[in-house]
Amino acid sequence: MGQTQGFAKAGHAYTYHGNQKTVFVKVLDPRFRKELGVMPDPRPLFVRKAENREGTRMLLFIPDYDPHILEQCGIDENESSMVSDMLEKYLEHYRPSYKRSEQKQLADTFIKGLLSDLERKSIEPVALRYTGAEGVRPLQMFFKNSTFDDEKMLNIYQQQLAALIGEEDGMLNVDGSDFPKKGSHSVGIARQHCGILGKTENCQAGVFVGYSSTKGYGLVDRRLYIPESWFSESYAELRKQCAVPDDLTFRTKNQLASEMLQAAAASGTFPFRWVGCDSAFGCDRAFLESLLEGCYYFTDVRANELVFPSMPEMTIPPSKTKGRKYKYPRPSFPPVKVADYANDEQLPWQRIILAEGAKGPIVADVKCVRSAYAFCHDGTFVYPNAAHSL
Repeated sequence: MGQTQGFAKAGHAYTYHGNQKTVFVKVLDPRFRKELGVMPDPRPLFVRKAENREGTRMLLFIPDYDPHILEQCGIDENESSMVSDMLEKYLEHYRPSYKRSEQKQLADTFIKGLLSDLERKSIEPVALRYTGAEGVRPLQMFFKNSTFDDEKMLNIYQQQLAALIGEEDGMLNVDGSDFPKKGSHSVGIARQHCGILGKTENCQAGVFVGYSSTKGYGLVDRRLYIPESWFSESYAELRKQCAVPDDLTFRTKNQLASEMLQAAAASGTFPFRWVGCDSAFGCDRAFLESLLEGCYYFTDVRANELVFPSMPEMTIPPSKTKGRKYKYPRPSFPPVKVADYANDEQLPWQRIILAEGAKGPIVADVKCVRSAYAFCHDGTFVYPNAAHSL
């Protein structure tokens, strides 16, 4: 119908607040013209799909956004109508991913719920707020049975993200994240270490790859971690209920991360020179060696990780006893723990400014020491080389 002028009633007068609102009218009774005594409209009434589409557009403009999300994005609550316009245009990019218009309407409804101020942002609370009790079942069935093209959706998203923040010197980052959950019928749920709680708890676990550059950062890909116990015979019925693919095999979190990094590199969508990760990945030799040749990795390691202060010579030492002779080469001097570098007062810490954040400069204390990574396998040191220097 149009927009309000940005005024609100205060007592017997009106004050201007500047927050314009879009006004929608939905026809509930097709005989309204007769009831009002006006001439009938010669145009045909809207078909059902048009009503659904307009109803979905209306809910996108409901000003119930989570204030914390708006604050993180630097958006004032009075600008929520602008956010709704942008959200509507953004979601339109993904229309080719759906086979039916009803699928897009259900997806848009759930996305609006994720951005809302709801305390619980699962399927049922979202449906109850925007579509009523009769909308709960359709939204559940959408996520369980709809055959929308999620790979096409991911590709559209990745292309848009790369166009915004892609740089030749970019970095792919990998990390895990866990989600506490109740019950036992969600895919991959199990009692396992939950990082967000810092203890063993009933949860789902995921592995995520992100991308960052001087232009910004964003999520690139994701995988749900399925615990090995889920592939046992005792979980056969639950796998069937959850529609777990029959050809799915067990993968560790590090294997999932490696597969996603290789897929991102093969696609060529995101130019990158660096790979970053925490010690769960950085201390895994197989993971590091699976990285694309020519890229640099910037990883966290544990305090007891062994390194050589300089490149040692690897030789088979002469035997000093009458016992068994040495079979494998050994370093000419022993490695040290990285914690020794951190505690060495002869190597002072240097405070540097990493970036200028919204709340001031982001600082870090660093020590830069060139050393050689001491990979150890079955009690024997693997020959260090320049590819593993720090």
